[in-house]
Amino acid sequence: MTAQTAPAEPAAASAGDTVPWKHLDIRVVWVNATVFLLSLGSGLLGLYLFPSGDVWPLLVACGFGVLTTALDLQRWLTTRYRITEERVEKRTGWLFLEYRGVPRERIRSIDTSARIRHRIAQLRVVHIEAGESGLKSTFSLNALRKEMAAQLRRELIPDQHPEPAEQETVIARFRWYWIFYTMFQFWAFFAAAMFLHASYWFLRSFDIDLIEIVENAAASAGLGTGLSVLVGVAAVFVLGFFGLAFEFVAKFWNFELVRTVDQSGALLTRQGLFTTQSVYREDRRIRGIHIYEPLLLRWMRLAETTLVTTGIHAMRKETANILPRCPVGEARRVAKYVLPGDVEPLEAPLLRHPRSALRQRLMRATYVPAAVAGIMLWLGATGVWADWIWQIPLLFLPFTWTLGVIAYYTLGHTLAGDYLVVRSGATGQATVALQTRAVAGWKLQQTIFQRVARRMTVGIPTAAGHRYYRAPDAGLDQALAFINGATPWLAAEFIEKASPPPSPEKPDHPTEGEIGGKNAAH
Repeated sequence: MTAQTAPAEPAAASAGDTVPWKHLDIRVVWVNATVFLLSLGSGLLGLYLFPSGDVWPLLVACGFGVLTTALDLQRWLTTRYRITEERVEKRTGWLFLEYRGVPRERIRSIDTSARIRHRIAQLRVVHIEAGESGLKSTFSLNALRKEMAAQLRRELIPDQHPEPAEQETVIARFRWYWIFYTMFQFWAFFAAAMFLHASYWFLRSFDIDLIEIVENAAASAGLGTGLSVLVGVAAVFVLGFFGLAFEFVAKFWNFELVRTVDQSGALLTRQGLFTTQSVYREDRRIRGIHIYEPLLLRWMRLAETTLVTTGIHAMRKETANILPRCPVGEARRVAKYVLPGDVEPLEAPLLRHPRSALRQRLMRATYVPAAVAGIMLWLGATGVWADWIWQIPLLFLPFTWTLGVIAYYTLGHTLAGDYLVVRSGATGQATVALQTRAVAGWKLQQTIFQRVARRMTVGIPTAAGHRYYRAPDAGLDQALAFINGATPWLAAEFIEKASPPPSPEKPDHPTEGEIGGKNAAH
């Protein structure tokens, strides 16, 4: 629940007793109260226009509005924060007290966001990302005045001053044709289905039957049953496509990825139509980049681009993502400007893994459906179900074999200057370029089949991104050369005849993450 327990607060407070505690802005309470009054007015208007309808949706909306306003008032009354020379501190709660303190040197990024009601009241929500383990490493101050939020960000990351336009270099901007890549997805059907389901029950509360309206429209148009079904499915997909497009525009409207060119440098993303968001990431914490290409979207050459940086877990996509889902060519172009140095690691050719890795994947793709078919054959023989059902899993063999081939041809790794690059994945191709100084150790694994075929899986612990990356089924000589070339100071400890001279560039300090350098080597 907290970063530190309540008994630790006096010790932390004693170091900054002279710094006063501050309130959140009271305007957030009035803003939510105004939203409640507007929702109440619209509900009363709907009840007046449809007097015969059920009143439970109005009661639920009113109750939710009252509860939200009361919680915002309680949060404002009980929340205090302060910034000392050493820490950012926040305490909140009434019946259950909560204290949170984060050392300022562990702050990795500052994220500010604002919904429409915040923007109208000139308020911002400040999210402070700390270099802590797990996904709950962020705490928020909701809400501060716009000027106070900007001042707080400059105070916590003093070298960043991205407001003047002449101090920024734009790397990528919003492209309208990206909307079409988001629209054409299978998930559009589910998005439309959920919208229609909610609309049906909402209209039912006013004695309006959506199904009856659709049936009457189909009958008046003279459509048969089959054609009505086809038109309905097409309409659902079109509705879902436009729904996904609207969501994409609302989230990434006016998107910009820029680099500040001040003393320290930082990557900054701005985006949002109804809810604006700005995320700052320091250059000195960047360790690489991660490009993921989902299998179902690879035919459109789309990719998701994530920054590999210390202190920010890659699962926190709102902070780690630096681009919307866009063409992989655009992602690779942006990587040239994001990664420091003159080397372009993503353009380097990758080493192909041994052919025995392909045979292993094809065997795995065969015995899994075969094992399921064998179990179903036995159950059919005992009379549990029909004796022909066991053949169904065998129909999936062409699909599993195809996935096995794809999984093999995505395998690859290489060294490119100060970067190591690994690629793998069957259902989604993941390519990671990681600075060698970010490697905290190595984990080498061999199954009995890999030992016979002289292959091994190389694991790469690090204090950045997903914290662990893999190069599966590399050849034994390939793996040892990869380790020795990337980190000779670590390879010398467990690889015979490794190069003894240490690298002039040391790996990240252990405080950058939870994985220590020598302790993580296996």
